[in-house]
Amino acid sequence: ILSFTDFALKTESQSQQKYYLNKIRQSGELLLSLINDTLNLTRIESGKVTVNPEWVDSKAMLDTVIAGVYMSAQERQLSLNIHREANVPAYIIMDKLKMQEILLNILSNAVKFTKPGGSVNLDISLIPPQQQTPQELAAVQSVHHKWIRLIIWDTGIGMSQEFLPHLFEAFAQEESTEVANPNGTGLGLAIAKKYMDMMGGSIQVRSKLNHGTTF
Repeated sequence: ILSFTDFALKTESQSQQKYYLNKIRQSGELLLSLINDTLNLTRIESGKVTVNPEWVDSKAMLDTVIAGVYMSAQERQLSLNIHREANVPAYIIMDKLKMQEILLNILSNAVKFTKPGGSVNLDISLIPPQQQTPQELAAVQSVHHKWIRLIIWDTGIGMSQEFLPHLFEAFAQEESTEVANPNGTGLGLAIAKKYMDMMGGSIQVRSKLNHGTTF
């Protein structure tokens, strides 16, 4: 930010000034994101973040999330596919803001690390009892409690098996020759994992270099 500001002050060219100002804006957005994510993670780890469940229109919530990544997917010439099974309830009790942040983070990463012509997909379904873990079965206390599975998968560049155990660590980012400037803080997935734990859910990932990623 300081360097590009110096460059902008020293040039008379309006086109160069515009170029430098755009770089300053991009750098400023990244810095703001880093500050916000760091403060957010600190608040979570200090126990100052609570879960605020409410009845949420699940379709409207998903529409908001998709709108947040739609333009980026279009710019990168990616197909964005959403499949929601008919038996998924229209209204669900959840912490809306935390759920939106989790989904936006993972979908944004999928768009960022998928090459043009690829696809990013979101599948939403109920987990049938025969597929639930003993812990999930024990947590369902009445017929009104159900487990919902959200699968986000892409045809992107994937991750190495060596990096996967560190994926949810703060500031973890795998270097890649495919993406020269990933423009991320390395905190998004760490926060998503903590949010999911707070809400009583779980998050897993499968990935392979050059064969995409599934959350």
